[in-house]
Amino acid sequence: MLAAAMLAWPGAARAQGIGDVREGNALLAAGKHSEAAERYERALRGASGQDVAAFNLGCVLLAEGKHAEAAARFREADRLTRNPKVSARARYNLGRALFDSASARPDEGAMQRLAESAAAFRSVLEVDPGDRDAARAVEIVRRAMKRTQDEQDRAKQEQQKQQQEHEQQADELENLANEQQKQADQSQEASKQPDRSQRQQQSERQAEAQRDLSQQTEQARERQRGAPSRSMEEARQEQEAAEEALKANDPKKASEHQQRAADKLREAADEARERAREAGKQEQPPGEQAGKESGTPRQEPGEPTKQAEAKETKESAKRDPTAAALLDREKRQREQRQAVRAVRGAKEPVAKDW
Repeated sequence: MLAAAMLAWPGAARAQGIGDVREGNALLAAGKHSEAAERYERALRGASGQDVAAFNLGCVLLAEGKHAEAAARFREADRLTRNPKVSARARYNLGRALFDSASARPDEGAMQRLAESAAAFRSVLEVDPGDRDAARAVEIVRRAMKRTQDEQDRAKQEQQKQQQEHEQQADELENLANEQQKQADQSQEASKQPDRSQRQQQSERQAEAQRDLSQQTEQARERQRGAPSRSMEEARQEQEAAEEALKANDPKKASEHQQRAADKLREAADEARERAREAGKQEQPPGEQAGKESGTPRQEPGEPTKQAEAKETKESAKRDPTAAALLDREKRQREQRQAVRAVRGAKEPVAKDW
């Protein structure tokens, strides 16, 4: 408890500081967070007791999910206090705030916040070497960092795989477009053949070649990730129309359809290259819910009441919705939830009279 830290507060200003903290605690217990925060902020402007006021305000901000602001208050409490118990608890909650921040915002800075979280938990042991919660938290953060790095590596590999697939598909579609253009030119030449019999023979050869090309296009369409693009669908429709025109010995009409098919295939190739570029510059999240293991903050100077459930955070990393990926993700999340139960809750704001 931190009651002893506040016993020597003589004078009106100090008494006022005590009163503001007490009022803040009562308001917080009633669920009035904003009013409680106002009292703690007023206590911060008092002559003494700023360390406890800063700590309690940090606890309010952390409960509201304002991790960066909470972390700043816990650092302030640690800087202002001369009481090792306040210092230890402020450092512990700083570690939790940084950990939650990494979980809530899985951006490129999350790994840095996890490293700072581990450092904060280790610093608790400098003040209180026997703090088992802090020792356990250090190991939990270390595992979270390892898991986060693994997530980053997997996401990067998946990103590179998608980029490569799109590039290969773009090359394939470009080749198909070139071949389709060639057949359109040949059909155009066949339409100029004055001899009907020879024109019929050329149309038959062209029809066979078009069927082969249409089959290759269909195979490429089936290999596309997700739903086929509109350009691919339209290219296939034009190819089918070209086949029908060639069967009817109308190479001129077939050439028009083949030309449009070639144009659509080039559009599809451009779309695939754009998808490859997007995959290459996608910002990969550093992991899924990195902070779910650390439990709730240690909000303690005073009567400790433990929060039983860790805050659930939204999943950031978006990956292809394959069954394997979903099952793998569900397994990791289940393991994280199990780890939460093994960690002690945080300490709550000062609730005891001085």
